[in-house]
Amino acid sequence: MSKIILDDAIRARLNDRNGHAELYDASGERIGHFLTHDQYTRLMYAWAKSQFTDEEAERAWSDYLQNGGVSTEEAWRRVKNKMSAREGAA
Repeated sequence: MSKIILDDAIRARLNDRNGHAELYDASGERIGHFLTHDQYTRLMYAWAKSQFTDEEAERAWSDYLQNGGVSTEEAWRRVKNKMSAREGAA
């Protein structure tokens, strides 16, 4: 992720938007959205929670405790497989 430093004038304009603003370029094309850090965090947590059920989370935690966990490589493989399966179902 890149980091962009805002000048004081733009920062003040963003503060007037209740934490959300659509961003446009000079030609009027929408290029993105601004969210406060808290709004972004809530959105990401909501998305993450929607990716699996409580039962799946409990089963994963139980498996982790019983088997001593998995490597990062194995965890990524499982996540990628699950995401691929969901994308194919859409």
